Amino acid sequence: MRRRRLAALALVAVVALLHLWLADDVLEARLGAGAAKLPSRIEVAFVHLLAPTAPPPPPAPQRARPRPKAPAPMPAASAPPPAA
Repeated sequence: MRRRRLAALALVAVVALLHLWLADDVLEARLGAGAAKLPSRIEVAFVHLLAPTAPPPPPAPQRARPRPKAPAPMPAASAPPPAA
């Protein structure tokens, strides 16, 4: 049990250190000496006109199909036989 706890704690420490190291690199690239090396932003323009269109017509109503009749229930196995 103690070995598992130690392994879990070591994993948490390694992951935390990796996150801190990557965050430091990203922040330095964005704000620090590497900020001048970033490429310029891309200019974007829409080429299609996004205009509203009429909604499609509603589907035609369908007639309800008649439900099939349920078969007559079978008599219980414990019921006396019918009189003939």
